[in-house]
Amino acid sequence: MLSDLLVFATGLGSIPPLGIEPVPMLVFRYPDDMKSESTAGFPLANTCANILHIPVMQSYAEFAANMTAAITQVKTFTET
Repeated sequence: MLSDLLVFATGLGSIPPLGIEPVPMLVFRYPDDMKSESTAGFPLANTCANILHIPVMQSYAEFAANMTAAITQVKTFTET
């Protein structure tokens, strides 16, 4: 699952020998910051800048379900 998270957040299948540039960053999104209702509870990734936007949720179970769904969909989208 960690390799799937790496692909989701950076677009990389593995960590390059010289490291990842720019350095990956987490940004926490609070309900007031979320603009789109359809993606409000889901993590978003900016793979060009290596930024993973994590939604702050009411429960861990809801967060885990949305994180798994997002990673699963990206995995399906990126496989050839």
